[in-house]
Amino acid sequence: MSGNCGNKPPVLRLTRRTVYQVVNLVWNDRNKCAGAPTQRRLRWNFYRKGNLIYQTAFGATGASLPIGNGSTYLYLNATPAEISAYLIAQMVSISEGEVLTIRVQAVNCDAEYALSNPMLFQATIPVSGCDCVYNRTQVTGLTGNSASLPSPLNGTNGILAFKNGVLNYGGLNFAANVLESENEVQFVTIENCTTPLTISSVVTGITGGSVPIPSAFLPLSNTEYMVFRNGLLVRSIAILSGNLVLEGTLSVPEDEWLFVALNTNPANGCVFGKITIGANISGATAMLPSTYSASNQNKWLLFRNGVLQHPGNAYTVSGNMLSFVDALVGDELWIQTIE
Repeated sequence: MSGNCGNKPPVLRLTRRTVYQVVNLVWNDRNKCAGAPTQRRLRWNFYRKGNLIYQTAFGATGASLPIGNGSTYLYLNATPAEISAYLIAQMVSISEGEVLTIRVQAVNCDAEYALSNPMLFQATIPVSGCDCVYNRTQVTGLTGNSASLPSPLNGTNGILAFKNGVLNYGGLNFAANVLESENEVQFVTIENCTTPLTISSVVTGITGGSVPIPSAFLPLSNTEYMVFRNGLLVRSIAILSGNLVLEGTLSVPEDEWLFVALNTNPANGCVFGKITIGANISGATAMLPSTYSASNQNKWLLFRNGVLQHPGNAYTVSGNMLSFVDALVGDELWIQTIE
């Protein structure tokens, strides 16, 4: 498409020395379009075998690009590992060692588009050095006020027990949440760890939009511990001045809040992590983040609207693909990881 300002598209070239940089950029709009500086924009495209897998939004040449360190739309100061981490954070599935392509697209003030030459890089997936893993099982047919931990689970480092996917705050004691034979009871333990789970006392009597964080959890970021509200895991957590800032429904005095951490000093070992798959997702299938799959299910737990999902009963997983027994309908879906 041509307009009144130019008669040919921009020209650009992508090079790499210490950074990926756009050079020889010629806009070819004769600088006569109103608002030309803001209408001249770039975006970075990423390809696998010629197929586009992700592209940034368009941005001005001097605008900040959130990849690597100090990148702008004009140059990308990032290692292959940092580019890979960025793509993974955008929910792009990539594999260790695969060759991907970068091209930069330019648009001038006359809506003329052009693509740079391609540059290749090899994906590098970060590997966790943490040995801690989840172990879990699900049983039915239990009744009464208590349960025993099924073999071969080892509860030395702590036990999380769920009734129909909702956390039982009493652990193996179900006196306040009596079991019936049709209940699905899920047991989750943390194994191969050097420290036990830190589980707070139940916090109640809170009214309003903030919940005080127990002091043991204050050194952690908002992804490094789990927060349960009436047994349902909370996905989105904001922190302000030592308090949880609630999104949506305010706390009422009857609400019961519980905090669970893998390690309250992250400098000394593993921590929990959290990756959202979708905040409003529908369909019979969904994709796990690229570093999580059927092969490392002992590193992640799947939650749907705050309810723990059990593999084989609620979903199956093949590679990175999740398939659900009951289709998702505008659901929140995320994984709690060990990192």
